[in-house]
Amino acid sequence: MARVSAVMSYATAADLDTMLVLVTDSLTTPTAGSSSPHPPEVITRMRERLEAAQIDIAAGRKPSYRLVVASVDGIAVGFASLSVLEEGLLAPARAVLVDVVHVDSEHRKMGIGKSLIRRSIMYAEEIGATDLTVNAPVTSREANRFFARYGFAPLITRRSASVSSLRRRIGVEPVLGEAVSRTPEERSKRRLAVLSPRLPGRRLPRSSV
Repeated sequence: MARVSAVMSYATAADLDTMLVLVTDSLTTPTAGSSSPHPPEVITRMRERLEAAQIDIAAGRKPSYRLVVASVDGIAVGFASLSVLEEGLLAPARAVLVDVVHVDSEHRKMGIGKSLIRRSIMYAEEIGATDLTVNAPVTSREANRFFARYGFAPLITRRSASVSSLRRRIGVEPVLGEAVSRTPEERSKRRLAVLSPRLPGRRLPRSSV
């Protein structure tokens, strides 16, 4: 497809109201996954982080969050959400995390994604980060090919599970607030139910609460 001239700019909190449709689109695509948060929640988090970034800029500090927006004819058609990752055990150098890169379906394969990455590189250089890290959905072959084309290599595999499901599988005692109203006998029964394996034909004692 033909390349288009897209304008890249850093968004402010005031710009988010015009981006709701674009953000919603980024969360309802097949690559977003079934556990994607609701768009209003994402917009709220973006707003809070952009407001914090503006405070940093006003105080003469380099912001730790940026939202790059790609616009065509004054309409937002893509964005990249950028956060700063400090050094860690598996990250020996400061990096910029490209948490989300999204371009609407009508403007893909026009060089806009590449322009968003180019602006991400500029932000990394601005804050003194040596690396750029991206979140690539494992279910999106297109996204992984896009990032691989520019030299992004696999680094780690991040897996996720809900706390409630892990509690059931591993056998974690409830927090103090949940157990404080139980009697010693009830807590003993609860502990047995959580920690004992379920055998065929065996019924575990059940708490009365």
